[in-house]
Amino acid sequence: MIRINLAPGTGQQGTRTAALRLDAGFLLGALALFLAGGIGLRWWSLHAESAVLGREIDASQRELDRLQTLIDTHRAYRRDKEVLERRVHAIETIARHQTSPAFLLDAVAALVPPEVSLTRMEERAGRVRFAGATPGSASLADFMRNLETSDKFRDIDLVESRQDPATTPGTVTFEVSARFDG
Repeated sequence: MIRINLAPGTGQQGTRTAALRLDAGFLLGALALFLAGGIGLRWWSLHAESAVLGREIDASQRELDRLQTLIDTHRAYRRDKEVLERRVHAIETIARHQTSPAFLLDAVAALVPPEVSLTRMEERAGRVRFAGATPGSASLADFMRNLETSDKFRDIDLVESRQDPATTPGTVTFEVSARFDG
């Protein structure tokens, strides 16, 4: 006959089983507590790193906004500069090809000898006609030579030259034509 004892044992073996159960429970509890602490520490570390990265992102975004404003300002300046350069180029081109009275007067002022007095100067289609008077033909010749040696005038022609008997003796009235290259 087989007998089975279902009652708890009272001896050394029963204490050992209870101690093992107690040690395993304690060990599992300590392990669970350790894992929870590790997970909590990792969460706290990631949360702190996330906060630092968030601040860096905010700072970078502010810097990006500031730099974008500077870039937009620079682009506006560049567009304005290009527009102004085109305008300056257009004005220089017009000034170079336009016979302006100021340019013409500046060019002539340096070429007229002191004895020559101009009474009329007119410009049409790049041709300039000078009329004036001089005390002698030598001064007229000096004036024409000055026009020829200048880099601003070419095709110099003496249209008319006469000595007027009604004026002071030796006074020569003249008309000279030239092409102005400004």
